[in-house]
Order: sequence, then C-alpha cells, then structure tokens
Amino acid sequence: MRFTVAARAAAVRHAERRRGQGATLAQAAAELGVGYMTLRRWTRGTSRPLRAVAVVAEQTSAGGELVAVLHGGVRVAGLSIEDVARLARLLA
Repeated sequence: MRFTVAARAAAVRHAERRRGQGATLAQAAAELGVGYMTLRRWTRGTSRPLRAVAVVAEQTSAGGELVAVLHGGVRVAGLSIEDVARLARLLA
C-alpha cells in the first residue's frame, strides 16, 4: 500500500509526539496501523531503502537469454527483458 507524502508526514509527527510522551515507536506504529519498520524508515527520512545498482556490460547465457546478477553474485539466467524488469520491481 502506498501512502501520500502528507500521510507519511502526519505519521511521523504522531510518532514524534507519542515518543515525547514515552511511547515506543512500535506502539506508535500499532496506533497508526502501519508496520514498525515502515514507520522507522519514515522517521529516518527514507520511505524505501536504497539498493546498490551496478551497470555492467550486457551478459547473456549460452542460449542468448539475459542474465540477471543479483546482490551477492547470484546469477539468474534464461530471463526475457520483461522477466528482468518484473524481477527488478519485485526486489525494489
């Protein structure tokens, strides 16, 4: 579920107010109905964690399909460009 910038800002204000009253961030998240880690990211100023991306020369498998090289060196071969794009969206 996506939240507007205004909704995130209101949630952060609520969390800061509640923390000033002695509540934990987890309690504030529960009151708002959002996950603890989501509210934590919002209070730190990032709504989504950034992922490192390296642009390298095109790699193909022996069959000529695209090869996706994931974080940690895991290689996934045999994907179409649409599959690579779908994988990237899922991992983002």
